[in-house]
Amino acid sequence: MKQLVTIIFFLFFLSCYNGKIESSELQNDITENNEEEIHQDSRTYFTAYSLEEALSDPEGVIELNLRNNKKIKTLPKEIGLMVNLRILNVSGTNLIEIPNELSNCKYLNELIANASKIKTVPKDIGKLKFLTELNLGYNKINTLPESIGDLVSLESFGLGANKLEKLPQSIANLDRVTMFDISDNNFTEFPESITDLNQVGNLWIHGNDIKKLPASIKNLKNLHHFLLDESEIENIEEIKKLIPNVTLIDEYSR
Repeated sequence: MKQLVTIIFFLFFLSCYNGKIESSELQNDITENNEEEIHQDSRTYFTAYSLEEALSDPEGVIELNLRNNKKIKTLPKEIGLMVNLRILNVSGTNLIEIPNELSNCKYLNELIANASKIKTVPKDIGKLKFLTELNLGYNKINTLPESIGDLVSLESFGLGANKLEKLPQSIANLDRVTMFDISDNNFTEFPESITDLNQVGNLWIHGNDIKKLPASIKNLKNLHHFLLDESEIENIEEIKKLIPNVTLIDEYSR
């Protein structure tokens, strides 16, 4: 009987020991893999404050801040080499257009380009799948490419103070947007595609020539602040009944 107990104990000990060896080997594999990944990404990333600085090491630039640089009228095609770029700030510049090569910066998270002189948005902008903030306010944009609806991660979208008269239907695909601004443009009708923005909480439409709002506005279940020209909306009383829990802010009296 004692021999049987001894044998069982020995087998149990052996299994535990082997388990420890396997666990240790697995941990070593994970550590080696992590060290390998760290080694592969051991370079130093930096913020550049000029194009010259950025182009000296394009793959090392994680942020390019050209804010209020009035000398900036164009961006070189080489910006597409900045494959690790996360933030691009060209607000307050004299930039006329955003080059299509920016679509190569596939990890771009923020594109801040307000208060410039931009007239066109690149047709391949939809390739920026990680973009969460896009501020194009206070420019001269009169049209948007259909690919804008491919910005699947977008959360904040600023288009205020441009020359837009309509939005592409693909806007309806931006189901993560929580802040959407089309104020001070040339809209005469409320774009129906906006009513598909399921997550939008802040919606700004003031400063346009919109006279009526669609009943489908009630589909915006997460809407909580709505900036508009209340006195200009002919069916405003009907709209108030449809969205009773939304704070309406009249831009004229704000």
